[in-house]
Amino acid sequence: MTRYLEDALECSARGWCILPIAQVKKWKKPPYGLKWKPYQTRQPTEDELREWFQMPKLAGLAVVLGPVSGGLYCREFDDAEAYQRWASEHPELAKSLPTVRSKRGWHVYFHSPEKIHTKKYDDGELRGIGCYCILPPSVHQSGHVYSWIIPPPPGRLPEIDPIEAGLCQEWGCTESTENTERTKLTEPPEATHDHIGNRSEVDRPRNVDVDALVSLAPPTKAHQNHHLLFTLARAVKAEEKRLDRELTGPELDAVFAEWYRRAQPFLLEVRPRDEYWLEFMAALDSVKYPLGEGVLNQAWERAKKLPLPSVALRFESQQIRQLIALCRELQRASAPDPFFLSCRMVQRLFALETHTTANHWLRGLASKRAGILREVEKGGPKGNRASRYMYLPPLDE
Repeated sequence: MTRYLEDALECSARGWCILPIAQVKKWKKPPYGLKWKPYQTRQPTEDELREWFQMPKLAGLAVVLGPVSGGLYCREFDDAEAYQRWASEHPELAKSLPTVRSKRGWHVYFHSPEKIHTKKYDDGELRGIGCYCILPPSVHQSGHVYSWIIPPPPGRLPEIDPIEAGLCQEWGCTESTENTERTKLTEPPEATHDHIGNRSEVDRPRNVDVDALVSLAPPTKAHQNHHLLFTLARAVKAEEKRLDRELTGPELDAVFAEWYRRAQPFLLEVRPRDEYWLEFMAALDSVKYPLGEGVLNQAWERAKKLPLPSVALRFESQQIRQLIALCRELQRASAPDPFFLSCRMVQRLFALETHTTANHWLRGLASKRAGILREVEKGGPKGNRASRYMYLPPLDE
């Protein structure tokens, strides 16, 4: 059996649509004029595979993604930190999903019943319908050999929700709606209706950083639009305060158009675009605090300036001491009611690598024996609602 043919037949038996890859200048290309578009909708026969993989100068094999391969998709991580961040947030998936070490990073494969189209991120891309991926043991023109870090299990891969699995978002920066890192625009803005004039496209303003604003409210999963549009409105208010003027109609159009372009994969298809626009306009009227000036930020600034609570001095860690001081100030601001605080907000404030450490801190402080916090209401699943706590020690100590 010729080189690569055994691997091609094994992958084909899994229900994957397999193509040969040639050693040419642009090596990620089916060889000898083979047109691969027909194989986006049908799999090659065994005879075709045996013929193809008899060709000379082959460099390996590739799998066509999408329904033709039974709903196989791939999250490509080109950034090591992004991959490690995702793996630490989803350790079970990172240990079980088939993963390839590529020339630039990692390819994580999964099955999904949804039809997924390619989405680009700063740390790689989610590859979907209309794409193919190089499989082991292909050899890159640089000499790198693709290899399985986690090989596919016997039989069909389990189906997962890529949104819940964190594969439909960027991991190059911490996940937070108040993230200040900028993401690069990788696709042109969607042509869209202008709600102020009759232009067919929205022009990007030169003096407003649209990408930076939208990155403060990044769409990463379904059922977030109401919260994210309000966060986007707060970001716009902060930008207007910085510029000392209101954004113009075309500037608001550009901001919304970019947010909508990124959010589309997670929005309800039955709800028209205009409804999201009107929700954004209503949010602009409802904003009380520009982004960065809410209760949490004010409490955080007070916690850093005021003397530490006496109970905080029981701890050696300055970060734990500061967290207790923050909880005291949040309680002062919300008294007599409980205050909201999520582990992801603690992660952001203390620049922690993951929110898991923040979760351990809050759980420890809320334990019965610690006697510092009491969890009144547990937060929602997947971090979409903060928990509510009561600060137990006296507020004047």
